[in-house]
Amino acid sequence: MALPMILLASIMALLGLRFAAYAAIPVSMLFFTIPIWDLTVGPLQDLSTWVVTIWLQWTGITAHIDGYIITLRAGAFEIAEGCSGMR
Repeated sequence: MALPMILLASIMALLGLRFAAYAAIPVSMLFFTIPIWDLTVGPLQDLSTWVVTIWLQWTGITAHIDGYIITLRAGAFEIAEGCSGMR
């Protein structure tokens, strides 16, 4: 987790504070490449399921929710890992 900060500090030491300010946003995007973010997939799926449940209740649509699978009269859909808001 410290690698992007070490890179930014190195840029600042070698090229100066002004260039480091320009490089801060691209270097900070390296945080999204760290696998630690995969730990948030489950909670984001839970949050997505909760929001869909609330919206279905507000609209009055009858649905059966079993984990991440939501079954409607027209069919069923799943809130997959890629749809949880992470990617």
